[in-house]
Amino acid sequence: MSGTRMIAQAVEAFGGSLMSDPSVPYHVRSTLAKISMCGSTHMGYDEWICHDCGATETVNYHCGSRCCPYCNAMRREEWMLKRRDEMLPVHYFHCVFTVPACLNVLYLQNRGGFCDALFRAAWGTLDAFGAKEDVKLGALAVLHTWGRDLSVHPHVHVICPPGGLNLKALRGKDGARGEVRWKNLPNVKDEATGGYFLFPVKAMGEFFRGRFMALLTDEMDHIPADIRRQCFEKPWVVFAKDTVTPRLADETDAEKAWTILDYLGRYVYGNAIHEGRMREVGDERVSFEYKSYKDGGATMIADLPGEEFVRRFAAHIPPKGFRKVRFYGFWSPRCREALAALQEGMNVPRVPLKRGRMSTADILRALGKDPDRKRMCKCGGVLAMYYYPGDWKVILSRMLQPGGQRDGPAPWNSAAS
Repeated sequence: MSGTRMIAQAVEAFGGSLMSDPSVPYHVRSTLAKISMCGSTHMGYDEWICHDCGATETVNYHCGSRCCPYCNAMRREEWMLKRRDEMLPVHYFHCVFTVPACLNVLYLQNRGGFCDALFRAAWGTLDAFGAKEDVKLGALAVLHTWGRDLSVHPHVHVICPPGGLNLKALRGKDGARGEVRWKNLPNVKDEATGGYFLFPVKAMGEFFRGRFMALLTDEMDHIPADIRRQCFEKPWVVFAKDTVTPRLADETDAEKAWTILDYLGRYVYGNAIHEGRMREVGDERVSFEYKSYKDGGATMIADLPGEEFVRRFAAHIPPKGFRKVRFYGFWSPRCREALAALQEGMNVPRVPLKRGRMSTADILRALGKDPDRKRMCKCGGVLAMYYYPGDWKVILSRMLQPGGQRDGPAPWNSAAS
């Protein structure tokens, strides 16, 4: 098999045993089942008919799962637009907090508790180092649980500015009300590269290790002594280097500034792999490409048994209700007024204090597209739409039963969007 929607084809072809296994969490099995039907007529479809020339076009519906690689394009764009509005005209640092591979077995035992401890330890480290300088930082943290080859590799990406709220100014004097004022951090310069670190990375690594292991001990029933020993044998390294400043007059530099934000936004919705990396879905195996940083970033091809590919894909479906994007410090929702005050002091548009969901029309307008454009036929006629509901709920219940499967393959349509 090849062509479009190869991830869905792989899940459909090789995920049957996993989807019908009662020991696998229900939300994981239902997510896989929905992805296998995403973009097929089982989800329902619209039929567009031109009454002038009789031409027809079928547009299939999507599953809407937050882990689906084909869905949520508008929600992803909305997320990106809102984050851009919240950025300040300062340098931002990209930090990556990762843990040793010996802890992967504990991640598989308690994914929710493990990742929650990872979030709390990462922010706790930044917050503690910022407090030493009387600064309340703000951070955006995004969880990734995968390596480029879909292996288990839990880590947290954090975007953080080199400063924050001046805590002394916030506290005020003699009981008087404080004021919102920005304070820069004394960043650490790397003499070898000329770049800057947010904080001394060695000290950050040691603090992060101690904080994470303490939190993980509270989350887990038991941490084997040999795993604990391995965690303290080698130093933990926190990646923390500066990126390009956003909101610059130079459009070229401004576009570079959003690179890391675009990278994180790509995985806020979706999962560990997108369709562009897929190469082939065969009768027994699945192949995809990935970058091997051990080989200097060379592009490699992974060739896996079909069931192993689906198992790796499913390992990165987060627990139901788990928040894999979190905001901290002055970037948190409760500090929206402080963020707006900082933006006003830096002469950039203030972020709204309350923000609801954007409509599809508003998102399209923000992207420079016309939401009122009518769907036209090649002959120039206007297309009329007719909706046909799907039977995905019936098929879903059938697929999730022990030994269950759908009757026949999903009816893929090349015209599906």
